[in-house]
Amino acid sequence: MTPRPRFGLGTIVKHRDFGRGRVVAYDDDRYVIIFPGGNAKIVAFAFDGLQAEGSPGDPELDRIALAMRHVLGDHGWLDVDLELGKRWVGGALRLVPGVWGRVTTATATAATQGASLTVLALLVP
Repeated sequence: MTPRPRFGLGTIVKHRDFGRGRVVAYDDDRYVIIFPGGNAKIVAFAFDGLQAEGSPGDPELDRIALAMRHVLGDHGWLDVDLELGKRWVGGALRLVPGVWGRVTTATATAATQGASLTVLALLVP
């Protein structure tokens, strides 16, 4: 069975030999950890001499976030500035707090011409 990551991206860890570092990436069975001075080390998931300092993060959430960035980036939805029509200038944006597993909304109302735009989102854990 392939070992799974125990620490999420950004987690501060303490390595038995190298001291404190930050998890900056991982692949199928290893972390990439940056230590003081910019020294990068590759450390196996199974290595026992690695402990989190504080919260270990959430590797599963990182995996999902990276997959979403990949998919959205492939379709041009990331890092894109969209020009909205002048009717939206001075308008309002209303965000409705959501609950995991339920649909929530964000509504933008134009300053003129009474136009509105509603975006629905499903919040999933």
